[in-house]
Amino acid sequence: MQIADLSSTHPPISERIKILRGMMHGVGFADYQTAYNKIKNNSEKIIPPSGLKQAENTQ
Repeated sequence: MQIADLSSTHPPISERIKILRGMMHGVGFADYQTAYNKIKNNSEKIIPPSGLKQAENTQ
């Protein structure tokens, strides 16, 4: 792990690209969460439920 990764608030660029490429079915918060979990191979919630609910209400 690089020192810059320790203080970063975002995933490394290579990881972000993988996540974005994994968003084949949409561009919403829920799609990002799904792609993130697939890339990270876990179920960590990075988008709070309130954010997902707000996104649903705007569509």
